[in-house]
Amino acid sequence: MSNNKRFIFGVALDATAEINPDEILSTQLEAARLLDEHSFDFLTLNDSFETGFDALLTASFISTQTHQIGLIPTVTTTHTEPFHIATATA
Repeated sequence: MSNNKRFIFGVALDATAEINPDEILSTQLEAARLLDEHSFDFLTLNDSFETGFDALLTASFISTQTHQIGLIPTVTTTHTEPFHIATATA
């Protein structure tokens, strides 16, 4: 019996108020491309109300610019109805 255990590597990317809001998307995209090149398995993106960062919208954009990395947007349902999130995710 083969013992093929494999590590799964992921990174959480958060939009912080310390980054200029105009640079958040380019910074997130640059980080996602770098992680994709180095065969990371996934990255998570969190909504930020301080910066106006939309994790689902950003994940949709990043998915067109990367090849194999999994994207996990964390969207809060406090301000967005779950059916809108389901539709946007589909």
